Amino acid sequence: MPQTSTSPSALRPATWAAYAGSAGALGYAMLKLSWSFGGSIGVHGTPAWDRPGAPDGVLHFLAFEGTVVLAILAAGILLALVKPWGCRVRRPVRRLAWLGAALMLPVGLVGLATTIAEWIGLSAPGDDGGLALGVFGFVYGCFLVLGVAFAATAWLTRPGRHFTSRTARPPAEASPAPPSRPRMRAT
Repeated sequence: MPQTSTSPSALRPATWAAYAGSAGALGYAMLKLSWSFGGSIGVHGTPAWDRPGAPDGVLHFLAFEGTVVLAILAAGILLALVKPWGCRVRRPVRRLAWLGAALMLPVGLVGLATTIAEWIGLSAPGDDGGLALGVFGFVYGCFLVLGVAFAATAWLTRPGRHFTSRTARPPAEASPAPPSRPRMRAT
């Protein structure tokens, strides 16, 4: 049974989109992992997670390690759409990519727009939770890149761009079959 594959030329833009989205997801994951181990990248003063009344236990785990796991899962979803090992699960993974785009694009756009508005003085700074404004720009930038990558990769790997082949070549143009002659039976 032939496997569904995508032509290399069709996958090139999708592959770059998947790599960019994976970089955004893993950049965010590295920042959160750093904080979960006590790092202070972009932290000034007392961060919100160390203030009295901050969630601990399961909620703290979900806020740090849980988001790291989700970011790694996001990179896996993107790569499964463009790598051969994801061929068999491409359709459900594409649905997850569309869901990821629907979740990450608005958060990235609104968060980055709000951060830029604070940077240039169009809005009053809110409670920064002990984080530098650049951290918000980085995080929401990662979310925006991830959302765009989800949408682009899902779109570029859609079924209309697929063909069935073992050699990853498009099928030859179908030509009309030559008329067949009736066969004579030997008596």
